[in-house]
Amino acid sequence: MSSAKQKILVVGGAGYIGCHVVKALRDAGKSPVVFDNMSSGLQENLLPGIPFIKGDTQIPEQLEAAMEDVESIIH
Repeated sequence: MSSAKQKILVVGGAGYIGCHVVKALRDAGKSPVVFDNMSSGLQENLLPGIPFIKGDTQIPEQLEAAMEDVESIIH
C-alpha cells in the first residue's frame, strides 16, 4: 500500500460548502486540490497550503488538466 496521500479534486472548493469539504479532507489526511471558477467562490475560503486551480468545468481542457494524478473527484 502506498504511503502517498490520496489526491482529491474538489470542484467548487472555494464556495461555502466546498471549503468545508476541503478542510474535512485535509483533516482526514487526504490531499485536496481546489478547482473553482471563482464566479461565486471567495478568496477567503481558500485554505493556506491547499493547491488551487482556477478553471471552468465547461472548458474540457481545463478540467482534464486539473484531473491529472487525481484519484477521486467531489463535485
